[in-house]
Amino acid sequence: MPEPGWLAEGLAAFRDDADVVCGRIQTPVPARPTEYQRSAHGHEAADFTSASCFFRKTALERLDGFDERFSVPRGSDADMYFRLLEHGVTIVRAPRALVVHPVRPAPWGASLLQIRHAVFDALLYKKHPALYRQKVEARPRWDHYAIVGVLLLALAGLLAGLPLLAGLAFAGWLLLTGRLCAHRLRGVAHTPAHVADIVITSALLPPLAVFWRLAGAVRYRVRFA
Repeated sequence: MPEPGWLAEGLAAFRDDADVVCGRIQTPVPARPTEYQRSAHGHEAADFTSASCFFRKTALERLDGFDERFSVPRGSDADMYFRLLEHGVTIVRAPRALVVHPVRPAPWGASLLQIRHAVFDALLYKKHPALYRQKVEARPRWDHYAIVGVLLLALAGLLAGLPLLAGLAFAGWLLLTGRLCAHRLRGVAHTPAHVADIVITSALLPPLAVFWRLAGAVRYRVRFA
């Protein structure tokens, strides 16, 4: 929802050498947000968001618009911003060109629905490997791979009839999953429903995250972990 003066502030920021003007967004959340609300609130600090920006038509045409292979805004916005940087397009800021971006209600287990977007992280990495590591994710989520690894080891121990190995691996899985759960609960709402959501999804997130990341690597033929 653009604030009064959004358009005027954005247009006023254009200089002769400016091709793109980035405005600002606000995502109001409670003092103790849910994890989903906290994630959405983080978009306020994004360097670029299509929810509040202005392009010269020539600049947008030169980049051939947004890459429509990204079916989620997170990927398409980051890809556009990275292409602007790589093509040397002049970007200026208009902090008073403000758009209020309310956080949509999220269903239970929203994190499990969002994690499938990791498929498009592989495409973003393939197109912009250096900028991806610099601005999105400095290194792979090895904690997810470690959790999946010890879980598979526990299952292998059970199938092989090695209860000691299975027990030790399962204990490792509990420890790593508990660590992930505690990290996700830090600074968010502790209502019973939300805590239950975090606890249950913490057990499911790492396998799904690894699956979707590897699915993206296969789909876009890129070494991405």
